[in-house]
Amino acid sequence: MEKEDLKRQVEMLRLHKDLQRMFVSDAVKDMMCFIDQNISEDGLIIPPDKKKNPWDNSRKCAIL
Repeated sequence: MEKEDLKRQVEMLRLHKDLQRMFVSDAVKDMMCFIDQNISEDGLIIPPDKKKNPWDNSRKCAIL
């Protein structure tokens, strides 16, 4: 490895050393709370009203 590659690797290790870590079980609990709080705004789970959908193509194909 070249000297610059080693310097970059050491810098990345220094950055990773200071990261705050948490247990997976705590992260999953936080994710579940976030999902429960925002489920009503999720357009994939609760589809938007078709009358308010700006991407709805209400015109029929004129070629056929």
